[in-house]
Amino acid sequence: DKLRKMLRARQLQHSRIIQTSRRSHTSHAIRRYCQQGKKDEEIGKPKKYTLSMFPYPSGNLHMGHVRVYTLVDVLARFQKMQGYQVLNPMGWDAFGLPAENAAIERGMNPATWTRMNIAQMKTQLQQLGSEFDWDKEVTTCDPSYYKWTQALFLELYAAGLAYQKNAMVNWDPVDLTVLANEQVDQQGRSWRSGALVEQKQLKQWFFKITEFVEPLLKDLDTLKGWPDQVKNAQRNWIGESQGAFFEFQLENPTPSMKSIKIFTTRAETLYGVTYLALSPSHELVTQSSDRRITGGISTQSTHDSTQGFPLGIFAINPANNEKVPIYAAEYVLGEVGSGAVMGVPAHDSRDFKFAKFHQIPIRYVVSDPEKELDTTSAYTAEGVMKNSGNFDGKSTEEARKAIIDMAAQHSWGGIMKTYRLRDWLISRQRYWGTPIPIIHCGNCGIVPVPEKDLPVVLPEVNLKGVKGSILAQLDDWKNCTCPKCSGKAVRETDTMDTFIDSSWYFLRYPDAHNSEKMFDPEILKQWMPVSAYVGGIEHAILHLLYSRFITKFLHRQGKLENSEPFLNLITQGMVQGKTYKHPETGKFLKPDEIDVISDVAYLKGTETKVSSSWEKMSKSKYNGVDPVPVISQFGSDAVRLYILFKAPPAGNLEWDMSQIVGQTRWLQRITSLVQDHLDGAKNSTDHRLPNLIGAVHETIDHVTKCMSIESHSFNVAISRMMALSNVIGDVPIEHRGSSDFGHALRSFFHHVVSDGTNHLIADVGSHCSIVGCRIERLDRKIRRNFAAILARVSFRTFGREFNF
Repeated sequence: DKLRKMLRARQLQHSRIIQTSRRSHTSHAIRRYCQQGKKDEEIGKPKKYTLSMFPYPSGNLHMGHVRVYTLVDVLARFQKMQGYQVLNPMGWDAFGLPAENAAIERGMNPATWTRMNIAQMKTQLQQLGSEFDWDKEVTTCDPSYYKWTQALFLELYAAGLAYQKNAMVNWDPVDLTVLANEQVDQQGRSWRSGALVEQKQLKQWFFKITEFVEPLLKDLDTLKGWPDQVKNAQRNWIGESQGAFFEFQLENPTPSMKSIKIFTTRAETLYGVTYLALSPSHELVTQSSDRRITGGISTQSTHDSTQGFPLGIFAINPANNEKVPIYAAEYVLGEVGSGAVMGVPAHDSRDFKFAKFHQIPIRYVVSDPEKELDTTSAYTAEGVMKNSGNFDGKSTEEARKAIIDMAAQHSWGGIMKTYRLRDWLISRQRYWGTPIPIIHCGNCGIVPVPEKDLPVVLPEVNLKGVKGSILAQLDDWKNCTCPKCSGKAVRETDTMDTFIDSSWYFLRYPDAHNSEKMFDPEILKQWMPVSAYVGGIEHAILHLLYSRFITKFLHRQGKLENSEPFLNLITQGMVQGKTYKHPETGKFLKPDEIDVISDVAYLKGTETKVSSSWEKMSKSKYNGVDPVPVISQFGSDAVRLYILFKAPPAGNLEWDMSQIVGQTRWLQRITSLVQDHLDGAKNSTDHRLPNLIGAVHETIDHVTKCMSIESHSFNVAISRMMALSNVIGDVPIEHRGSSDFGHALRSFFHHVVSDGTNHLIADVGSHCSIVGCRIERLDRKIRRNFAAILARVSFRTFGREFNF
């Protein structure tokens, strides 16, 4: 009954959205008419692939969605009018924890929940008026899609790039699943649940992204169409360091470890080593039987932490054969170098703080001969060597090279380049994700599922009350037969990180219905790389890095001609809402809890002022705006125009409802000019307006430059169009029926006039050519939206006008 009521509520909401769309906008039939035949006309034209990051189907669009899809739609329309055949598809990033948690809460299957949400959001997107290629739609939770995600896994496995190993992993105690390092924030909390992340030793699947670390880093220099902010974020995440490595032999070697390899950028300080520090995830630390060590330090590195314990073992400094103690230390990063550093407290501020706390000796081996040595802190500058044997008196630069050469000559060190990037942990202990196509056999070990048996389909289950991985609890699904020996075996019960689904979806769109292969390389050759990719800056590292990795892998496999997925990247800023806080408690206030008088906010019914600021829209801050009623009130075109005009794509957009009225008035003014022309064309003689035609072409030139991918200054383009409308409006009323006046108006609505005429005749019952049109009935039926249609397609107009 509960599910039935929920479905009925969704149907009613869906129906209201459709009714709103019919009232407030040109019917979908008009849009369909205007597009029909276009695909046939475009055959043979040069191609452009314009793409927006596909959404997670949460059930409702938010203003961030409206902004990104408006931007990409405008780009696609503009490129079409430049003479390109444009691919502008849409799909759904449909797997993941939010849907699974929602299904658990409601006692239903995530597939049911997800498809309901997709249907609703698709209706809202169509209401927005965006021209997506819906015939290319993909949904990552559909078996016809994740069959090829599984095939990608098998190809990586065959190439030695997918492997399983025991590892200390990040465990989310709320969502009960493993997280990649990238999904843990600087406070050690889960990116999704916000819970403090714990550490567990588990057998996990990884993708060997580190094999591509050098091209991932080097090829950033070729991405001229990417923002520097994004490229720098990826460089920092990859984290290249140039330095040296040294091997410190263990005093008492074990069968599995005879030495500790350390990486350093300060090779000249080797003689100043007084201890070694290991990260909490280092093998020697995790294998310790001392619970004080394994349980007493956090695996989430704290830069200035002095927390640590001696392991009770020693290593030998290869430079002077001194015995130095080995510590487990919180401040050492497991993902940098080998997770081991040489402790030189005299010349590193963190080491100095740690050594002081643990009373470890401090030996200065570099100093400034012009100044007295300050032993109350670490000396970190360049200088002259001391206490370093044969290297005393040399400059640090000379000693650095000489010590590395000595290490290489005696085979206990040398030059080394290291990276912060670690292999991609892809295992997730949850249900709603792509099953990993692996079988575990007692006789054969790890056996890949034969490609002919793909997809490995998720079983349909009700998740009510489920905790953790339900797949491990489903014996009927888990137990199977080994494809090699036909003996008893079990399926892998982990699912894949959802970032894998989104790491290749852009490769599926051009060949979305291919049932024989992931994609046809010949078709991809025509479309890839994506010419313009539009999405949020928050994806600067994870999604974009993983997409580049998969693209480079498939390029190496000979399946892709390009080695980079996205030629140009446009990252849009946040949509911000006015946010109000209680002056004493700092609590976020709802709009109905305040009074705004002369732009000053007060607690409702009082004279107490509240603080206000512009912040990212959020339910918890009560500053969000539902796009559906806004579009219903003002029309989608006024909303789109406001979004484009208010701020450049990369800037934050401060949402102010009162300012949309200005865009509506401008659209109404264009409608009025159209009416003037239609009325004047019936009675007046033609009159040449050379100054007006000159202004049209000057505007075309400016707008074309503003609309280029290199510039994408949409707000400036609209300003130019508004300026042109002022020039058109200055034409005397008696000349507004002239062909030149009509020609100028076509720079706003040429598409509707040329492509929509016959359909408008059938739909409205009015003759609608630019001259002699009877617009009375048309104006009564769609009124403001007629002008809105014209504005929505105005960017196409400039492309159509190029051949004057």
